[in-house]
Amino acid sequence: MVFLELILIWGLVSKRNWLRWATLLQLTIFHAFPWKVVGFFYPMIMACLLSLFPLIWLRPQGEESGHGERLLTGRLPRAHLTAITMYAIAQVLPHIYSPALTSEGRLWSLNMFDSKSRCSLLAIARHHDGT
Repeated sequence: MVFLELILIWGLVSKRNWLRWATLLQLTIFHAFPWKVVGFFYPMIMACLLSLFPLIWLRPQGEESGHGERLLTGRLPRAHLTAITMYAIAQVLPHIYSPALTSEGRLWSLNMFDSKSRCSLLAIARHHDGT
């Protein structure tokens, strides 16, 4: 898992077409596998995020620079900067309250380990006679 996330992930930005698609396939399998463990929410969010890569790869290539380049040069539109800022702030909101058991944090940010929480209660009643 660490090897995929630290080393193989760079295949998504490779100039080799086969390497990009192979990396995307590995990530798709990686995020589909825990479906039964963490529920549907996290894998579906990751599927939506991963779907952006083929859209970028298959778009017609033009002279226009990408958003990352615009961000670094300070030419990103104000609406985009606002959306990025709101997303960054939303990552902090779950820390204001405790979403670990009730999963309210899923409304604001994404944490795979909070995606499928269950509560179970056990009550044992003891009577004076020991039963």
